[in-house]
Amino acid sequence: MRSSTQDNVYEFPPKQPPDRDAADITGPAPEAVQAGESVQATPPRRRARWYFLLLLVGLIAAVFILVEARTSYYVQSRVLPRLVGDMGFAPEPGPSPRILFPTSGPYDQRLGYTHLPQWIADLQSKGYAITEQARLSPQLERTIDIGIFPIYHEKQQAGLEILDRRGTPVFSSSYPRAIYEHFDAIPPLIVTTLSFIEDRGAVDPTLPRRNPAIAWERLGQALVDQIEQVFDPGHSAVGGSTLATQLEKFRHSDRGVTPTMTEKLRQVASASLRAYLGGPYTLEARREIVRAYLNGVPLAARSGYGEVHGLQDGLRVWFDADPGEVNRLLGFHAKPPEEQMEQSALAYRQVLSLLLAQQRPTYFLGLRGFSVLSARVDEYVRVLAQEGIIDPPFRDAVLAQRLAVPSSELVATTHEMRSAKTAYMIRSRLLSLLGLRHFYDLDRLDLSVASTLDYPVQRAVAARLLELKDPGQVKEAKLMGHRLLEP
Repeated sequence: MRSSTQDNVYEFPPKQPPDRDAADITGPAPEAVQAGESVQATPPRRRARWYFLLLLVGLIAAVFILVEARTSYYVQSRVLPRLVGDMGFAPEPGPSPRILFPTSGPYDQRLGYTHLPQWIADLQSKGYAITEQARLSPQLERTIDIGIFPIYHEKQQAGLEILDRRGTPVFSSSYPRAIYEHFDAIPPLIVTTLSFIEDRGAVDPTLPRRNPAIAWERLGQALVDQIEQVFDPGHSAVGGSTLATQLEKFRHSDRGVTPTMTEKLRQVASASLRAYLGGPYTLEARREIVRAYLNGVPLAARSGYGEVHGLQDGLRVWFDADPGEVNRLLGFHAKPPEEQMEQSALAYRQVLSLLLAQQRPTYFLGLRGFSVLSARVDEYVRVLAQEGIIDPPFRDAVLAQRLAVPSSELVATTHEMRSAKTAYMIRSRLLSLLGLRHFYDLDRLDLSVASTLDYPVQRAVAARLLELKDPGQVKEAKLMGHRLLEP
């Protein structure tokens, strides 16, 4: 096609420039392909393949992470048991060349572990000697050095024990005073309720290897709430802690709180290692965590009693309820018998109140916060019914119950210890040796004391002296006469 103007000529299709090969436009010649020459994909196709490969790898990684986060099957349950497998300790004669002691934590302070360095030094200055002391394994030493809490099976109940020279108990105190001795002793309704409030997968048998220190759903919700609080200070935020990390917090963290993210990581790492002390399968360890939580949850303090730890002690101290009777009333499977509906509803309201009060026990169990606690209990009762944990008739019965506001002081307590004179004298001597001021602190130590006393002989002497209150016994003993017991 040509234009009418001869100066400018346009051709269609345009001619190829003389310096370019036709193969640049139309592709390789058939002869080149037949000759076996390599043909490279065009850049768009190459990019598409890379995108598809990256997407596939990302999907596989996401699935792996989700499965691992939920089940702990591939990594955590295989690596962590190996790490704790070499952690341990054993007592050996003489002082340990390198011994480590905790420096803070309510549990460690109450049981006396943080005071051990000072007490050992003071007792050695008074003539006592270390006959046996623990040696830590190198792996346990390294773990403690990097900031992890010591990993071992911790006591859920402890207290002062005084023995005579034969090993016969002279005095014994145990705190908490009432505990669940094994997991099966806990009413299933209490376990289900605690799991719903604090840790939904706590004792899920379908996840036998689960790491109980991390609940990703709860942690994610906590992060969302924290972000919302930045824009709405009045927004309430839930915590991301599981039962396992809460145990680490109120046992070993300074003042039982989590002030920094570093401390949170310390709790998670410690709880993760402790959960795998028994191997890769953690169901029994998680049941023990539930039992330990219920036996040791801090529930403020009450004048006339002192610090309250554990659900069963809390029931007695705060609501004057018999823990054994509460456990019996809540031992039903589907719903309580009709004739004990009101009693079971009252018992359940008491238990639920203490489980919810744990978040701010001093406030919720005081005069100002008890009405707020009561309203929260009502909210949870309705939600628990919606989730099918309790049925509607039992829900209505619990809502109909009301608890009296606990007084600030426990006027009379049946728990007061009245020790014999012998035990009193030994305990007084211990106060002086350890530099303590009150029997309250002494009796809560994880301490066993062997005395030189022969307790059966002591009791026989005391019983014989009491018999001399009877004039007939005095005459029979030939103690009545001049300059004897005649008056």
